Parts: sequence; structure tokens; C-alpha cells
Amino acid sequence: MLSQPRLKEILQLLLQPPVHSAADLAQRFDVTVRTIRSDIQALNRLMQGASINLKRGKGYELEIRDQATFEDWKHQALSPDWTLSLDSMEDRQRYLLSILLMHPEWQDPDDLADMIYVSRNTIQSYLRSIRNLVSRYELVFESRGQQGVRISGPEEKRRQCLSEEVLDRNLTDYVTGFSPLEKRLFEHTDLSALSGTLYNCLQESCLTCSDYALKNLVLHTAMMLERIRAGGVLPSHETETLPAEVETAANALCRTLEQNEHISICPAEQNSLALHIALNTRFSGISEREDLRTAITRMLDRIAAVWHFDLRNDPVLQKDLYNHLFSIFKARRSEQHHLNPLLNTIRSSFPLAYDISLDAVNHVFQT
Repeated sequence: MLSQPRLKEILQLLLQPPVHSAADLAQRFDVTVRTIRSDIQALNRLMQGASINLKRGKGYELEIRDQATFEDWKHQALSPDWTLSLDSMEDRQRYLLSILLMHPEWQDPDDLADMIYVSRNTIQSYLRSIRNLVSRYELVFESRGQQGVRISGPEEKRRQCLSEEVLDRNLTDYVTGFSPLEKRLFEHTDLSALSGTLYNCLQESCLTCSDYALKNLVLHTAMMLERIRAGGVLPSHETETLPAEVETAANALCRTLEQNEHISICPAEQNSLALHIALNTRFSGISEREDLRTAITRMLDRIAAVWHFDLRNDPVLQKDLYNHLFSIFKARRSEQHHLNPLLNTIRSSFPLAYDISLDAVNHVFQT
């Protein structure tokens, strides 16, 4: 929604007469006329039940077509929950990176500077940092005179960079609702509704997951929807054999999203979604792997012998360990392995459990 304060202020000005020209608004907010025009275009893309039209010789005027629809949208758009704080350099740089990753068209550096309230020298510093960052993901930062700047490269790398560099999962409240940045990043997607849709599809396929894993799935799916709308589609690749429950859930979810969002989801996107479901859920039908069973036994033996905690008669723990290790090895084979974003929190909150786990894992998998 209206995550930038200036968009909200422009909307509030247009809700009451008089009519405001682009020059008047530019002077009021100390930005360029071009930036104001971009803001008006952004408002029109988001607005429901109304539009902002330019009246020749007068200025911008709000025209309401459906009062009830517009009032519902306005209430949500002006809510403080949608305000995106850009108080720190890190916040501004992450937001700038999100714009360049989500929108493939050329961006004017002056407009970007106005958007995040920094000088031209500062925006150039941010862009240099972004150039270095995206190169690690095999992405190319392009800068061409009058055209502006943009990021190009493989779609899968673009999404990986978004996931790892923009979305912040090192928060204790990660699973409690959606942050203003997440709402801004996926502004065309109702994240709460998507969460309900995804949960129902998993339930119908007898799949379960933690709140954290469900949030991961919601954000991955929202990213898929936003990138498809922007024209970024994953290329075809070799598919993996996944449990029937996962395939069923992914197929049901894609068909529901196609109907609700009026988009087309290609097989490569569905396969990617199925893989993420497999990595974030627990399911029956996993083929037994004797090497994992043996590894778990050795880990529990190590904990009992060295740390004097005998957990070897806990079948629930053994089952959970098996599912967890299976998911980790599946992720590594699929090149989807990433550091646990809660690792630092776990290490500081449960130091003894962390040390015990690290010792057991190192003993089994590095000997």
C-alpha cells in the first residue's frame, strides 16, 4: 500500500479541494515535477474505486467511481501500519535494492534520491554498494547516462538476492504478522489472504509446518506472484521427484492462485513452489534412509556419552531429527541451502543446547 509518507500526504491533499498542480506539489515536497508524476502514477496503480486525473489548466483531481470500494481502500492505505520507516542507512539501502530488484525498467537516480529522502551524492554511494552486493549473485548493475540504472541477470538469482538481502528474518517477531517492508515489497498481494489460502492447501494435503515455515512459504509465494506480474518468470529446469502430498498441494495452490490472481503459472514456477513446500513442511511417505537413521543414533550416543543427556528413548525427537536432516540434505542437493536466519538468536538464547548440537553434528558428519 502507501508505504512512503509522501504518497500518503499527496493523497490526503487531493481528498480536499483545491486542485493541486504538479508544480505546486513539487514545491511543497521539495522534489522534481517528474517525481510527483511518478508518485501520481504509483497512486493510480494502487488505488481502488477512484483515480487521480490531470485537468488541463487546473491540476490533479481525485475522481471517485465507487465510494464504498474507495473508502475501504483509503482506510487501509492511510493506516499507520503501512508506514515504512527509513531512518537508518541500512533501511534506505535495502528499500532501494528492493525497488531495483522488483522493477526491471530503468530508474532515474534523482527520482530514487527523492524517494528515500537523500542527496544525489548519497544515492550514488548507495548505488555503488548495491553494485558490489548484486555481483555476488551473478547479477549486473547497469548505469547508462540519461536512461538511469537497473539490475539485470537470471531470474532465480534476482529472487535469491531479494530473499537474502531484502527480507529480514533475524527478528524475534518474524512470524507475527507482516512488516511494512514486506507489505511494500508485495504491495499487489494480500499477504493475509495468501497465508490463509496456503494454509488450507497444506491442510487438505495432510502437510504440516511451523509458523516460521508458513511465513517463509507465504513470502516465497508472494515473491513469485509479484515477479510473474512484472514479467520475470523462472526458466525451465530439471524437476525433482517429490512426495505425492507435496505435488498435490503445489498443484492445488497454483490453480487457486491462477483463478484468484488472474495470472498463468508455468511448470517451472510450480516446480519451484513444490520444492519450497517440501523444504518447509513435514509429510508422510518419506523413503527411509538408513544412513540418516545411523547418523541420528550416533548423535544421540555422543550426547549421552559426553554431555550426559540420554535422549535415545525419545521416538518423537528421533522422528523430528530425521525430518529435519532429510530436509537439509534435500535442500543441499537442490542448491537451496542457506544459513538458518535464526541461528544467532538460537545461539544466544539456548547456548547449552546449541553447543551440544554443534558437538554432536561435528562428531557425526566431520569424522
